[in-house]
Amino acid sequence: MVTTPQPAAQRVAQRAGLMFQSEQIGIAVHGVIENMSWFTGDDGTRYELFGAGGGAALAERLGVPLIGQVPLMVELRQGGDAGRPLVVTDPEGEVARAFASMARRIDEELAPTRRDHPGLRVV
Repeated sequence: MVTTPQPAAQRVAQRAGLMFQSEQIGIAVHGVIENMSWFTGDDGTRYELFGAGGGAALAERLGVPLIGQVPLMVELRQGGDAGRPLVVTDPEGEVARAFASMARRIDEELAPTRRDHPGLRVV
């Protein structure tokens, strides 16, 4: 489940997460990612433009881990729109480090160790 830090967005994502986890739907929510968590100014100061804590609050309410937080950067959107993700164009940058950290966490803690589906084959 993805949310942003502000309470209004967290409440919308919470409703969606609880719906997914309901008996009627039955889709597991494995974790929360908080997008637009902060903006880093040219002086290195972090500014929490949309507040703080929405991702952690959502994760707690849904009973799942907070997988990570993604900073707000114009270059992130521009790179995605242009098909040049920051993890490729700036692999040592703040966004790339955030995505790498989340990928490691998913791989180590949340990825299934066994995939058993009749239509799935590893070649």
